[in-house]
Amino acid sequence: MERDIRLEHGEFKLGPLKIYRLEDRILFLHLRFSGTPLDRNATWWSELSSAIGLRNQLTHPRGIPTITHADVSRALTAIINVIDALFQAIYKEQFPTANRRLQSRLDF
Repeated sequence: MERDIRLEHGEFKLGPLKIYRLEDRILFLHLRFSGTPLDRNATWWSELSSAIGLRNQLTHPRGIPTITHADVSRALTAIINVIDALFQAIYKEQFPTANRRLQSRLDF
């Protein structure tokens, strides 16, 4: 549960719900397991920010967002890159299907 914990009059109290941004969680996990900060200047990092922005437009609409095939492709590629970076930080090896990129073997 994402609750804030505070010390009040010598005892721990659970506070209100505390939400951490996805980017902060990714940065924390990478630093925690690899010992080095994540390269936020990588092109996929900015693509991830764009993908999160696109997600927010869909989840909290203020109008009708325009989504192109290229937007979806960039978002999925950024997500695969994030998974690969975290996989390498935690397990010290490449994400097994990262080289496949958007070439799935599934036939819908």
